[in-house]
Amino acid sequence: MSLQRRLVGRLVLGSSVAAIAVVLAGCGSSAPQAAATAAAASEAVVTPTPTPTPTPTAVYTLTTATFAQAMQAAAAKATSCTFTLQVATNGQTITADGALRVLPDKTSEMAMKMTASSTGAIDLRVVAGTWYISGGELTGGKFVKGDPKDPKGPFAGMAGVFDSVNPNQGMAAFQDAIVSVTPVGGTEQVGGVPTQAYDVVVDTTKLSAAVRSQQFDEQTALPAQITYRYWFGADGLVRKMTSDVQGEQQVMTFSGWGQPVDIQAPPASQVVTLK
Repeated sequence: MSLQRRLVGRLVLGSSVAAIAVVLAGCGSSAPQAAATAAAASEAVVTPTPTPTPTPTAVYTLTTATFAQAMQAAAAKATSCTFTLQVATNGQTITADGALRVLPDKTSEMAMKMTASSTGAIDLRVVAGTWYISGGELTGGKFVKGDPKDPKGPFAGMAGVFDSVNPNQGMAAFQDAIVSVTPVGGTEQVGGVPTQAYDVVVDTTKLSAAVRSQQFDEQTALPAQITYRYWFGADGLVRKMTSDVQGEQQVMTFSGWGQPVDIQAPPASQVVTLK
């Protein structure tokens, strides 16, 4: 089994990073008003009656026709975030947290730490197109370095996989395969932020061969349709995404859109290159 499958494979990819989600914040306040006559002002105490804050029925409106355009607009205004990931697959549990930023050329840089019930901790970094993966004992306590564009490297054939971690950017690959976008329920708090959930149904028969091979496990049958659930904030960004594809259940959450993130390559002394 190749290194890329031992360290990344189902742990990082799964049906996975095709998806995502994120964000919004909004709150309102009202200034209480009170009245008293000038003569009674020194004697009367008026208890202000606060103006009730209406409960929103929806914070963001999307349709099948507007979905792709809205996601592209969101991607343009928020190019960095932090995220968490939970995956359950084949009796294995994977948890991760990390940070992401999208560069002007639309490629992504990322730092992510994962813990898997079968293999332990994994540290992954993607910087300037180069991947660095540390798998503890599997890599001798070092980071294995590689370029996914190198056909003979340890990560051959995986170029662009993590570009789709950004939910707003990643769904662009599915644009022509989206068959429905349907709101689910009312306003829901995600990470303290009001959001609106949407079910996004993708027709997998309309996906290109490149997208299918990059985003899914080619050894497992792919259903004719996949439903992703996204929670959007009022600003059009995603707070949360869930999916259940090819026996893999995922939950991803996003926060801190547009905030600075710390993503760095490991020191050269900690890096090895496989020949």
